[in-house]
Amino acid sequence: LSAAHWGLLDQVPTMVGATWSEVAVLTSLPPRTKKADPKLFKDPAVAAALAPYLARCAPLPDPEVSLIARLQGRQDIDVGEQVLFAAAGNAPEAFVVTGDKRAIRALAALHAQELIPELTGRVLCMEQLLWHALSALGPDELLRRVRQYPARDMATLAIIGRTGAKTQAELEDGLRSYLRDLREASPELMARGHGD
Repeated sequence: LSAAHWGLLDQVPTMVGATWSEVAVLTSLPPRTKKADPKLFKDPAVAAALAPYLARCAPLPDPEVSLIARLQGRQDIDVGEQVLFAAAGNAPEAFVVTGDKRAIRALAALHAQELIPELTGRVLCMEQLLWHALSALGPDELLRRVRQYPARDMATLAIIGRTGAKTQAELEDGLRSYLRDLREASPELMARGHGD
C-alpha cells in the first residue's frame, strides 16, 4: 500500500529479482482495492494505479499449518501478517515485504527463540524497499514520490522529511539507522542486500 501511494510499485518485485507475476498478496487486498477502500487509500487514484499490478499477482500459497499455529494469538502480529509469514513458510524461495515494524520485532523475538527458523533471511522491511528505490531512482525522484504521502509511515517521514533537499548519503544514513535497529533485534531474520 505504501509503495502504491509513493509510486514505487515497480520497485517491489525487483528488489528480490522477481516480477509482479511472482508476487502474492492477501486475498482481501484486490476487492478492497477495487472499491478504493478509504481505510486503505488516501486517494481513489492510488487504488486505480494498484489494481493492474494486483491483476498480475500469483495466488497466495496456503499458510504452513505449523507456522500459523506458532503465530496465532500474537497480538503484536496482526492476522494479515500472520497469514503472509505462514504462506512464506510454504514457499521456501519467497520473501515477505512488510512495513509493520511491530510485527517484525515480534517475529524477531520468536526467531531469537528458534521458533521460526523457516523465515531466516526472508523478511524485508520498508526501509529496504526505500533503499532499493533510492538506488533505482536517485534522491530527488525518491523525495518527489514519497512526499506525495509523507505521513504514510512515521519512520519514513523522519528520514525523508516534508520539504528540503536531501543527498543520497543523507537518505542512506537515515535508512541505515532504522535498519540497524531491526537487524540488532534479530540479525538472521532480515534479508540482506539493501542497506547492508
